[in-house]
Amino acid sequence: MRPVAWIVLFSVTIIGVAQASTYEKRVAYYQTLEGMPDFMPFCMAVTDDVIGKSRAFDRIGYVDTDQKDKPSYLSADKIPFNQVFSKAKPRKVDELVTFKAIARKRQSGVQWSALEVRCGLKNGKAIAIDYREMGMLAPGG
Repeated sequence: MRPVAWIVLFSVTIIGVAQASTYEKRVAYYQTLEGMPDFMPFCMAVTDDVIGKSRAFDRIGYVDTDQKDKPSYLSADKIPFNQVFSKAKPRKVDELVTFKAIARKRQSGVQWSALEVRCGLKNGKAIAIDYREMGMLAPGG
């Protein structure tokens, strides 16, 4: 293998380790939050990545727009779901988690939207995420 190929391979490996480390740090942080269900840190850490890489949004907040006085992870639902997550993401999952969140529009920087998030778990780990925009939030809440 040529030296340039080794450098590229090494760089990709380092980036992968750094990303995994960031994911693990987020999971560990979310696990410390009061009342956090054991399944939610994995869903939240993956949702962070998906939203951060989306064209529409640049930031997510775990706020339940129906119950503004409590974080959305406290009202998350988890049900058995031994089937394919979706047509777009044909991964078989054994549990489905749904929760609400808010996300900031990338282009405006001040406008937030309500989201409904679905997280597919396999053996307790999040392997599929999708979300549906439920509408724009009024300024200030």
